Amino acid sequence: MFVEENRTPEPATPKDSDWNKLRQLIQNCAVDTDISDLAQQHDHYLYAIPKGEL
Repeated sequence: MFVEENRTPEPATPKDSDWNKLRQLIQNCAVDTDISDLAQQHDHYLYAIPKGEL
């Protein structure tokens, strides 16, 4: 005989949610480069391509 307990899991608190853990990990690994256009001009910084030429 098998009895299955019908329990709903308790919701994760915002502090313990996986998304918050991921956000915290990203914040901990972030590096301040002081480059304001790094995302837009990554080819310039990685491959020395003149800015804006693509």
